[in-house]
Amino acid sequence: MDNNVREQLKKDSIYIVDVDKEIPKDLNYEFVILNRDMIIGKEEDFVNNKIEYFPARLFVVDESEFSDEVLKKRICGLHQKEFDQQYQEIKNNENIDYETTEKFKLWLYQKWIEHLMSSLNVKNLKFYVRVKGEEGTGDKEILEYIFNNFKEEIAKLLFDEDDESKGNFINKQIPEDQRPSIFKNEANLLDYWLGDGESDEKKRKQLEGIIEAIKDILVKKTLKTVPTVLGELKGKEINFKFEDWNIPGVVTVENYDMDDLDTIAYSHHADVRLTNNLYAESLSGSQSYFSLFQSKLSDYQEKKFFCQLIENALLRYVIVDERVADYRVKNSDFAERAKAGGIQIPLKIKKYESNEHLTLASGKPEDDSPQDCENCEGDVLIIHQGVLDEICSDREKAKEFVLEKRKKFPFVFITTGRGREGIVKGIKYIPFSNISHYLLKAFPEKFVLTTILMQITVPKDKGTENG
Repeated sequence: MDNNVREQLKKDSIYIVDVDKEIPKDLNYEFVILNRDMIIGKEEDFVNNKIEYFPARLFVVDESEFSDEVLKKRICGLHQKEFDQQYQEIKNNENIDYETTEKFKLWLYQKWIEHLMSSLNVKNLKFYVRVKGEEGTGDKEILEYIFNNFKEEIAKLLFDEDDESKGNFINKQIPEDQRPSIFKNEANLLDYWLGDGESDEKKRKQLEGIIEAIKDILVKKTLKTVPTVLGELKGKEINFKFEDWNIPGVVTVENYDMDDLDTIAYSHHADVRLTNNLYAESLSGSQSYFSLFQSKLSDYQEKKFFCQLIENALLRYVIVDERVADYRVKNSDFAERAKAGGIQIPLKIKKYESNEHLTLASGKPEDDSPQDCENCEGDVLIIHQGVLDEICSDREKAKEFVLEKRKKFPFVFITTGRGREGIVKGIKYIPFSNISHYLLKAFPEKFVLTTILMQITVPKDKGTENG
């Protein structure tokens, strides 16, 4: 294969494995295309010891299926003729740049979604998105979005005594007659900006001034796989509808049917918790990705966002963690939204090599989703290292348990708040702070967590995740 094409694809977060070269330690890419020769005859070793070096979206150019069940679910097969055609289009372009590789990336997204649909035995999907904005997103929602996502930076800017620019910022950005009287501490600031009092519009403008002042910090914080949009949140009613591009088996619809089993729904100003849909999410202006629905994205960004939304909906989560289970029991609205959004949170789990169960949370939840992990079905398993320590006699048994569970849940992650060092080696790691921040809230942000999980890898030289 042409090295120039390979290098440009790498820049666009697509890595094609060259069996004649050593695989790099850092494989933090959106897509990796494997060489089948590195797997054939070594399937068990690849599944148990190597597959977690790579991110989630894996491909191989081959039409035949793997015999191993984990590989069947984890790796998407590409037809040689189709791949050659897509690759040749890039190679034929005199100036290979991001624009020339965007079509290739969308093709990979399309094939990945077809693969996920096949794994779930889903042949047809109806995709419904509605963001209602005749009255525009309210200032209150905009305010909550800005503050909730950037409050650490805001607090540092306003209350860090070592920050010499603080006084100048307040004086320049907020005139004295508009300045709140309670610039005292973060708690008072939160009460002021999210509480009653001065108009939401006035307070929003003050926050927008803060955002402008710390823009460099925010750019570094933005997830690179999600298009960066920090612009105007007031929008319009939209429906995704593509005339010249589609994913086989997926159609966009304008009319919502809450009882349709094949529907994926993202709906604003409409509560879609109690539905029979394959996936249903109630959108809120407080969610960090809400602005993407109402912003002017490029054709490529819009189609990529469309793919990411479908991918997110097709990945069913099972989260085994006592803190999350307790939150489920105590928050019925969250429990209902989690269930509608493909998140199962069991309240107990069977101990490894024992008939006893470990109780994760007490109390009876109001929703009817499974309470025993044994009865959960999903694609992504997130399990607390503390739970593994309780249900397994040692780390060797914990590794056995995880590998066994991966036959049922192809994507397994360990979470803990104590850092990477204490986790089971060779298994992907997600900090609990990500779960707490994006899921344990009135409107869960599974989309953002999915974006993060899809690129997590285990570094080759450490056996612990590089995040």
